[in-house]
Amino acid sequence: MHIFTKSQVEELQHLFTLFDIDGDGRVTVSELSQRLSAIGEDLSPELEDVLTAIQHTKGDQGLEFTEFLNIVSEGTSTASSDDDLHEEFSSIDADGDGFITPNELRRALGSTVSTPQV
Repeated sequence: MHIFTKSQVEELQHLFTLFDIDGDGRVTVSELSQRLSAIGEDLSPELEDVLTAIQHTKGDQGLEFTEFLNIVSEGTSTASSDDDLHEEFSSIDADGDGFITPNELRRALGSTVSTPQV
């Protein structure tokens, strides 16, 4: 299991809230699908299976932040290479300046994200 720094937890919390469209503290398969579609990605069958399993075993309607952290933690040991991460970052960093601005993030997430959310 990966131990996150306070800063990493804060960043992951922010990311989680971007996916939590209705602000109920849970990310559902539908919310995740909507956000991924907005940036041109599909919900992988593996991630959909994880979310569905959580819904079935706990009887809830989505992934809570602590569950999200556990999944991210498990994924860090098999994370993509630095090249893959750089490629993803570059796809969002439209002007190539090495920074992702709120406008670039908003564009990547789609028009459903308002300025205060970014």
